[in-house]
Formats: sequence, C-alpha cells, structure tokens
Amino acid sequence: MLNLSPDDIQAIKLSLQVAVTATVIALPPGFAVAYLLALSNMRGKALLEGLINLPLVLPPVVTGYLLLLLFGRKGWIGGLLDKFDIRIIFTLRGAVIASAVVGFPLLVRSIRIGMEGIDRQYIQASRTLGAKWWDTLFTITVPLCSRAILAGMTLMFARSLGEFGATIVLAGNIPGITQTIPLAIYEYTSTPGGDSMALSLCLISILLDDHVVDVLLDAAAMGASTIEREGISFSHPARFVLVGTMNPEEGELRPQLLDRFGLSVRVTGIQDRDSRVQVMERRVAFDEDPAAFAADWDNESLNLVERIEAARSLYSEVSISRDLLFSIADFCLELGVDGHRGDIIIMKTAKALAAFAGRTEVQQNDVDTAAELALPHRMRRQPLMEVDDTAEKIRAMQQ
Repeated sequence: MLNLSPDDIQAIKLSLQVAVTATVIALPPGFAVAYLLALSNMRGKALLEGLINLPLVLPPVVTGYLLLLLFGRKGWIGGLLDKFDIRIIFTLRGAVIASAVVGFPLLVRSIRIGMEGIDRQYIQASRTLGAKWWDTLFTITVPLCSRAILAGMTLMFARSLGEFGATIVLAGNIPGITQTIPLAIYEYTSTPGGDSMALSLCLISILLDDHVVDVLLDAAAMGASTIEREGISFSHPARFVLVGTMNPEEGELRPQLLDRFGLSVRVTGIQDRDSRVQVMERRVAFDEDPAAFAADWDNESLNLVERIEAARSLYSEVSISRDLLFSIADFCLELGVDGHRGDIIIMKTAKALAAFAGRTEVQQNDVDTAAELALPHRMRRQPLMEVDDTAEKIRAMQQ
C-alpha cells in the first residue's frame, strides 16, 4: 500500500503541473523548429540541429547552471525580467523552463520524423490547387504527422516528469513550491528511514513515465542495462526476450518503438469452417479434463522443443551467401525501409529458419519468409494504409 504524505501528494501535483505546462509551452516552437529542419531549405540546418540537441549531450546539471546564468538577476534574460518584477530562480516557473529546455530535443526529433515521412506530392498538389501555406499546414501537414506530434508530446511529458539535474539547480528543492517527484525522492534517499517513502514515489513515477518503455527496449537490444545519472554510470547484463501484443484498433505504437521489435505477426480470425469447429472441440476437451488434454499434446510439444534446441545448436554453423545479402539489401532499399535494423533482422531470421529446417545453408525462401516477418511494421505507410497492405506489397515483390 502506498504511504504518501501531504508533501508527497503536492510533489505529484507539481510534477504533473510542470510536465503538462512544459509540454504545452514547448509544442509551438518545437513544431516550428521541426518544420524548418524537415521541410524547409534554409541554410544552417546542421548548426540549428546541433543547438537544439545540445541539452541531450550536456549533463543536466550543466544545462541547469547555464540556465541559472541566463535567468539570474545579472543574466541577460533575468536582468530584463527583473525590471518587470518577474523572478525565475527558485520558482515554479524555473522548474517549467528547466523541464522544457531538457525535453525540447525529444519533442523536435519525434515531430521531425513524422514530417519527413509525409509524401511531398500531397504538399505540392495543394500548392498547385492554389492553397496558401497555412492552408497546407493545417489541412495536410498537421493531420498527417498528428501521431508524431502526439508521440513527441508523450516523450516530452515523460522526460519532464523525470527531470532532476537542471531543475534542482535553477528552481531548487522547495517543498510545496518547486519540489517535484524526482526532487522528493532525492530528499528521502538523503534522510534516514526514508527508503519506504522513496520507493512509493518511485512506483508513482514508473506508473506515470512512458520513458520506461524506451529503457526496456534499449536493454533488450543491447543485452545490458546502463544507468547514468549525475556523473554516475553503472551497467549490468540484461538478457531477455521482449514479447508484446496489442490491438491495432486501440491505436498504433510510435515508429521508433515499432522498429525495436525484431519480428511481427498479425493475428486474424480463422475463416475456415472446419478449423473453427476444431477450435470449439478442443476447447470443450480442455474444459472437461485439462490434465488429459495436456497429456495428449505432450509428445508434439516435446518434439517441438527438441527441434528448437537442435536449431539453436546448429545456428552458429549456418552460412548465408553474399548474393543473398545483396538481395536483402536491395529488397529493403526498394521498399524504402529506414535504417539498417531491418536488413540485419532479415539476415538473422533467415539463418534461424534454415537451422530450424536442419540446413546449414540459407536459401531464398528463408529470406522471403524472414522479410514477411521483419518488414511490415517497419515500412512507411501512407495515411489509412494498414499493415496488411504492406505485407501484400512484400509478397507481390517476391513473386
């Protein structure tokens, strides 16, 4: 049971207030910057991108110190605001600014990816029909990258919830005024007997923070979990297989998350009448005697386990020709697959399929099957285009 004090509840409220405010304030300039980077032909894009991504490479404490110099009473912006009796240091405004600056690169990057995925022909067609740039913006650009905008806002919100270094330097750690969840956890860890309270707030933070998904995916991909915070770096092995299920009707995952999953399978209802009857009969048999039902399938299950174990042992001996590697690369290029993870996954999956079949040489049919599993969720899709449509496109190209 969570044991939260009034100060803890206030810290949760302040965290949500800071995260929501920072996200809303950063959205208009974030959208504008993403638009310039993705769709404009302005000079100095590399310089602008480097400046925007600076908070990602700087330690949060350094970012907070630079903001302190900027918004202090003798700072360039702080001195100007002081004339209007507006104070940033050690206020909630300071916490919002710190969170907005640190999370801004994530917002821009997500929106930019969505804009780069828009087919330029739609924009050109609207201009040809006489639409003004703002009409094109609100009727084509924004609707087509709406999911990317939502993904960027989610990342921004999650990063703001977890912001610590820049906030404590610029806004301080004042209970009821600037103390957010991370600052409250820091205070409890420095207080004797505060472990239980810190763990309660950690649980709240995990439930609120979508960024945990990114951490899990990184650990699954790299085989290690690395924790870096305020000059401390610790890494430990993390060997596990990540399996996820979802209902597409409830919404889609962000592209950068989909790409982390090696293979995908779309499950549909059985359309064969005999098979549907067989499903009902097996269900009845299981309900009547689960133990006997399991015993009936023991031999088949054991045979499958032995076959998988044999394939795992044989995998290191499986080879794939250079011609097939070129075939994989050409296939991914023709389909417009971004990045290289798709190529690598197809190669590894084709080798696994060959090993499962008891062969030491990959064949073309292994590559074809692997492509149908590895590419549908990675391909860029036009609006209203389903994953099934991309799968059909892959099969058509294989023929």
